[in-house]
Amino acid sequence: MNFAGGDDSGLAMDFFGQQTRARASTHRLVGLFGVALGLTNLAIYFALAGVFQFTYQLTALGARDYSRHGWFVKLAHYFGRDGIWNWELAGWVTLFATTVIGLVSWCKLRQLSRGGAVVAHLLGGRLVPFSTDDSEQRLLLNVVEEMAIASGVPVPEVYVLDEESGINAFAVGNEITDAAVGVTFGALKLLTRAELQGVIAHEFSHILNGDMRLNTRLIGWLHGVLGLVVLGRILTLDFLRRARTAEGQWVGPIFHPVLLPAFVVGWICLVAGSFGAFFARLIKSAVSRQREYLADAAAVQFTRNPEGIAGALKKIGGLRGHSLLATARAEEASHMYFGDGMKPRWFGFLATHPPLTKRIQRINPHFDGKFPAVSLERVLRESRVTELYREQGGKPVDFEKLAAIVGPAAAVQEVLYADAARKDPMAAATPPADPTGRRDGVPLVNVEFARVLLGTIPVPLHVATQTAFSAVALIYALLCSKESAVRARQLAGLSDRTEPGVTSELKRLLVLTDKLDAGHFLPLADLAVRALRGLSPEQFDSFQSHLAWLVAEDSQIDLFEYMLQRMVVRHLQPHFGPVRKPPVQYYSLKPLLADSAVLLSGLARIGSEGEEEAATAFRHGAALLPASAELKFLPLSECNLLQIDAAIENFAQATPPLKQLLLTALTAAAATDGLLQRREAELLRAIADAFGAPVPPYLSAAQAVTL
Repeated sequence: MNFAGGDDSGLAMDFFGQQTRARASTHRLVGLFGVALGLTNLAIYFALAGVFQFTYQLTALGARDYSRHGWFVKLAHYFGRDGIWNWELAGWVTLFATTVIGLVSWCKLRQLSRGGAVVAHLLGGRLVPFSTDDSEQRLLLNVVEEMAIASGVPVPEVYVLDEESGINAFAVGNEITDAAVGVTFGALKLLTRAELQGVIAHEFSHILNGDMRLNTRLIGWLHGVLGLVVLGRILTLDFLRRARTAEGQWVGPIFHPVLLPAFVVGWICLVAGSFGAFFARLIKSAVSRQREYLADAAAVQFTRNPEGIAGALKKIGGLRGHSLLATARAEEASHMYFGDGMKPRWFGFLATHPPLTKRIQRINPHFDGKFPAVSLERVLRESRVTELYREQGGKPVDFEKLAAIVGPAAAVQEVLYADAARKDPMAAATPPADPTGRRDGVPLVNVEFARVLLGTIPVPLHVATQTAFSAVALIYALLCSKESAVRARQLAGLSDRTEPGVTSELKRLLVLTDKLDAGHFLPLADLAVRALRGLSPEQFDSFQSHLAWLVAEDSQIDLFEYMLQRMVVRHLQPHFGPVRKPPVQYYSLKPLLADSAVLLSGLARIGSEGEEEAATAFRHGAALLPASAELKFLPLSECNLLQIDAAIENFAQATPPLKQLLLTALTAAAATDGLLQRREAELLRAIADAFGAPVPPYLSAAQAVTL
């Protein structure tokens, strides 16, 4: 079965396979970090046991009565009298080290669990507003929107690292519902549209392949190991204190012999923690390098333009500073970036990314290893902002005037680089092959389809997705009934329940949404989610209740409308509080047969003209499931929305292969005649989204399914 036509099947239904492989990688990684933790514990133990043994031998020779000595000597005699190995000491060391590492990791992961926006801010990112007038930022938003719609995920928040002049990018978050994408100032200025599209496609592949969640966990685990290093520094510095004289002057550092044991323990933690951190970084780097190759390949598949991502990599190689980052947090997030953000160390063993030449040659085997000269200063000198320098005869531009164009943060960077370019007019640069610098490559049909789809959305509706107030009204409009009597009740009820002005905005948008094809509903909802994140928690609670009422008020509750409002709420919930991911409880289809019958019976009626046709569609889908003989076509009373919702909740706790199996059966049921109508296709996308699986838009009824 080709789920989405052409080459898109790999992006659509293989999501579960990618997640399974990512989960297996996580399990292997946990095992490797467990080994690193064990080696760290052993290092601490043998270092401490050696000190105890040395202290025991030294004090035993001097005096037999060691009870008068301090607590450290007493511990040395207690643990050192039986030789170098002591099980009790090993237990205490393991408890101490594991507690410190676990507590620090837990605190860091709890901080990062608040979503990709938190990580983006920690890395120095500035949120790009929807209403930006800056051409480069507008282009970035357009590329991200196209990639999100093409891959079937909510549009992530977009950030720019204004202080970073290298070419780099990142994707951060725990789930696709809280992802954030960012690029550096240098990437925004130097990359063409095709190259930027390749970079963003690379980052989206990390989102879809489960790498993003894995990368976030890597930060937390590595931070835990580094907690021992921090503790060691605190203890060693505590040994060297300054003192105040009678005249009030500070002198020092003064050595405090009484703190010598703390100094020794501190050095043990410092050395052992550094040892553990080295191996943790080694593991992180090895895993990251392999995932980068996969993301490069996925980006090529996604855009169908190898020269896009290859061109971006070549520009990194030709740029002074390459993809290096200046932020203090570059080390802990180094594995999250598009290019290596750190200078080479340990002969490349700790490099989180493969060499640029190898990455490019995997995309273009004919690459000769020569990088074009790239100059950010030259680009800035030719930009519309630095045109102000020439207008003013080379005199410095007024900062407020510059900030009014690009914003205060970017203005600082513009001034610095434009000034440098003015002083060095011979700065080398290779002009882009396209004089506009914004020529598209040959995109994948889904990316092109997403661009066309976005272009067919009326401008007022696209604008409505950019503010929370209008986005709320837009979602209401997508859920309003087509029947005049029902719609009148819905509008009257919303007028009583919502803030003033929402109903008038809703009526304005209804004129436009009534003319939309069903294929526009989910993309519009995905676009609106960005602005809806700006609601307050109280407003979000009201929004949820209004959505539930709006769907229930429809006398003929529509399954598609119900799934649409469910999808919007699911995408927003992680932004307003922690969401507990349901654990996997079902590993075989047998306990889910009743739920399979509910979902198949409900979906079979979509697009069917009668019960007989619906029963045929049900049998068509059920034939693809094991134990299909046990599945019975249910009457409408036994597959209502409440039962369908319960069935979806149960399947959300199934293994990825079971979810994929059910979606395949549902697709077959909906496409009994060999075609998948647009509304059926969008309903399947909404159901897949409820399982946590992004599915790209369907191209057309004729291309949707080939059985």
